[in-house]
Amino acid sequence: MEKVNINLATYIFNFLELTSIVILGIINKISIEIIVALMIIFIFVRQNNGKQMHYKSPILCFFSTLLIFVFLYKLANLSEVISLCVSAIAGYTFTGNADVKQVYLYNGTSKYKEMKQYVKEHKESKELKDFEKILMKFNDIYNDRYKFDFLELYRLEFLEDLKYKEILDNTNLKDNRQITDALDIITISLNTFIETKNVEKNKLKYFRKLRKKQSDIK
Repeated sequence: MEKVNINLATYIFNFLELTSIVILGIINKISIEIIVALMIIFIFVRQNNGKQMHYKSPILCFFSTLLIFVFLYKLANLSEVISLCVSAIAGYTFTGNADVKQVYLYNGTSKYKEMKQYVKEHKESKELKDFEKILMKFNDIYNDRYKFDFLELYRLEFLEDLKYKEILDNTNLKDNRQITDALDIITISLNTFIETKNVEKNKLKYFRKLRKKQSDIK
């Protein structure tokens, strides 16, 4: 009887979680097709890549999943393809096989150190110029919500390497927490952008090799 009660509680929890995810997508004006695709990719990758990782607290588990999908929906407003790719990455990071240090460019010793180094080495690249355009779109979309300039903060932190006090003096941000919250959004977005570009490059290399093999056969 106790086992039946546990299973029933699990089914109810999963139903409420899935319903909340769908409602969040509708609120963010995401099409049902994309909502379902994001959910399927996230769940499939999570269930088929080792042991799933969960918080001991159902409440933490519930809100962490909702937070992930809020981010995925925000990305979907900019690019559905990027959002679908990130859904797969997010699903994988919630498995026992995942090594978060390999997913992100920073390794935890200094949160933005590796990212700063990457930007410094590639600041004139087309990829980072394209990313700056994305940050400009962020400004248009989220200006009323966040009240700061994503592109300006990106340049102050990653290009000019200013200290937090100097950033506060040069922006309308009020405290260090606002800075780190904003930088987290920028860093995750840049990581996602770079990973997506790498996937595209690998696909291009693969198809070039495939075409070469086909031409050699002929």
